[in-house]
Amino acid sequence: PTDFGGMVIAPMQFVDGSDPPTMIRHGKDDVVVSYQNSVNYAAKLQAAKVRVDVKIYDAVGHEIKGAFKQQLIKESMDFADSALR
Repeated sequence: PTDFGGMVIAPMQFVDGSDPPTMIRHGKDDVVVSYQNSVNYAAKLQAAKVRVDVKIYDAVGHEIKGAFKQQLIKESMDFADSALR
């Protein structure tokens, strides 16, 4: 969520069937943003019949680094490739 002059805006407030295919990745150990936000967002997308690819990773926090960064780059490229076909 983002605060705009006292209004909190979150992507899940605007989900409808016109949303593009969406890839969500989140770490369970994220102390900045709860992974449950991503779980809820994915559920809302699925309910709207939007293609969603969600993975929640154990022992991963908010930062993306090292070998995990490379893994996410590959997953992102694979997802984009499949979404554009």
